[in-house]
Amino acid sequence: MNSIRIYLVNLNSSQVIMRLGNPSLKITCLNVTSTWKSYDFASPISYLLVKASLNGIAGQVSLPISSSELGATVNLETVVCNIKMEEAGW
Repeated sequence: MNSIRIYLVNLNSSQVIMRLGNPSLKITCLNVTSTWKSYDFASPISYLLVKASLNGIAGQVSLPISSSELGATVNLETVVCNIKMEEAGW
């Protein structure tokens, strides 16, 4: 059994903060969503390649997987947290 959890932190609701120094920040979690899916592989595997793309920039990471001659089961959970950062009033 292999369990993989991917956390995504979305700051798209945040303000642009232009102050130099140590500004006071207000950080609010707008919501958190979680999705879960299980994958069964009928033959042995040694890794999974996880790919992501945002605004034309792509990346990937190879994750080691434990399996037997009968295959493997991978449980994948994706957690997305939408965050809002803004300057706090004085």
